[in-house]
Amino acid sequence: VHTKSKGTGIAVDSEMYGHTFMANATLNTSGVPKDSAELADIDEVYLQHYFLNGKNPGWALDGAVTYHMDRKWSFTFAMNNVGFIKWNSKIRNYKVEGGTEFNGVDIAKAILGDSISEEQYLDSLKNAFRYSVNSEKYTTWLIPQLYLTARYKLTNSTEASAALFLERYKAIRPGLTLALSQKAGRVLNIVGTYSIQYGKFNNVGVGLMIKPGPCQWYFVGDNFLALTNPLTAKSFNFRFGMNLVFGRIKKEDQQPHLATSK
Repeated sequence: VHTKSKGTGIAVDSEMYGHTFMANATLNTSGVPKDSAELADIDEVYLQHYFLNGKNPGWALDGAVTYHMDRKWSFTFAMNNVGFIKWNSKIRNYKVEGGTEFNGVDIAKAILGDSISEEQYLDSLKNAFRYSVNSEKYTTWLIPQLYLTARYKLTNSTEASAALFLERYKAIRPGLTLALSQKAGRVLNIVGTYSIQYGKFNNVGVGLMIKPGPCQWYFVGDNFLALTNPLTAKSFNFRFGMNLVFGRIKKEDQQPHLATSK
């Protein structure tokens, strides 16, 4: 479901309190049942076809580059979600356009005995707008994200970092994250984070990475303070996954560019 508005709202006159209604909006849907009859037809076969539907192609580009200035400092620039999805399957576009003014009800007519028809006002309001339903394909862009991260090794096992985050969703939304990473041998890595994002200053996150072999499992989440009072929380993110890690890191005395003469 994707909405697009070019100017929809209600304006109220500050003196006479007249209302002006404006609408120029489109609601695009793909694969959403249009009525109760289609909703009643949903079964196991329908859901299997729905989730395996490959008629809505898209692509996205993720990339990153890291520069090691020395043994202590490193910098990373990364970008995620640069791409789009083109929606072609079971499309419906609901569009509304128009505008009207409502300056209140004439009370004098009611006092004089004339009837006030609510249906008349509602019909007038309805006729002021144009509605249409189409099946035109549409495209939605993903939410691109940029990261600029600086890391500093406090010890061989402890690392501090700061990351500047930029996200474009209707407007540029910045964020800042401070993190402290601690390794426990070759298997375990724990990360604690503090973020300033979306106008909030109480975002505390935790990450856990386990690498018993060539498989690295990770579990990360943010805004854990929201769990203490979930009814007032606006967001909480938790992710987990697996990376396949191959290769062997050479020791410094085995690397020609770092070896020293003896």
